[in-house]
Amino acid sequence: MLYCPSFDTSNFLANVLAAFRERGARDISVVYPYGQTEAGPFISVTRFADTANHPGTVGMPMPGIDVAILDDECLEVRNGEVGEICVRSLALMSGYLDNPKATAEAFKGGWLHTGDLGRIDTAGFLVIVDRKKDMVRTGAENVYAKEVEQVLSTHPAVADCAIVGLPDPDYGEKVVAAVIATPGMQLREAEVIGFVRERIAGYKAPRHIVLVAEFPKTSLGKIQKNVLKQILARSLGES
Repeated sequence: MLYCPSFDTSNFLANVLAAFRERGARDISVVYPYGQTEAGPFISVTRFADTANHPGTVGMPMPGIDVAILDDECLEVRNGEVGEICVRSLALMSGYLDNPKATAEAFKGGWLHTGDLGRIDTAGFLVIVDRKKDMVRTGAENVYAKEVEQVLSTHPAVADCAIVGLPDPDYGEKVVAAVIATPGMQLREAEVIGFVRERIAGYKAPRHIVLVAEFPKTSLGKIQKNVLKQILARSLGES
């Protein structure tokens, strides 16, 4: 059994399984849990068969846990639509220490708000779409950073990337990409933007691509997108 705590299930699991099989492993099973500390910590989990038959999902809720996909008004969205993943169970935290404001916000409407965007697929499995704070609102459209990052990362000149939203006077926000280039390859901004436009809707494609040597990260290795926004704004002369 392989325990996989990554956020991106589909590509991650496929790459992990391929690596093990290249080394001779044949009988290998994967369990994929999703959760957060405030929730106890696990919210849902895939069974062995789920991982193979429902790739890209994080399974179904753990026993005793209710999961709802809610909109900004704390109303449940229609099945298949994207909203915030919210949780109720006896295992939830009681609140944030000495921070009643943050506690009230986290439990708005009687649900624990995870800050993750997701949907329930046609088979009833939970699919994580993105972090809510990472979503870019451009014009009247929602752009999920993870979707753009997954497309952009398939370009051979892109070793790593991160998508953020920066202020735009006409559209509210614009999509901007920070990219670490593949060593020895030349990255042409217009060509890479065109590459993305060919694969997803044009409004989701980055308006700018900024080359960086590395990403600002937390001690846990997560990209600090709030810091990255400041770096990109300075690079584009917008700070």
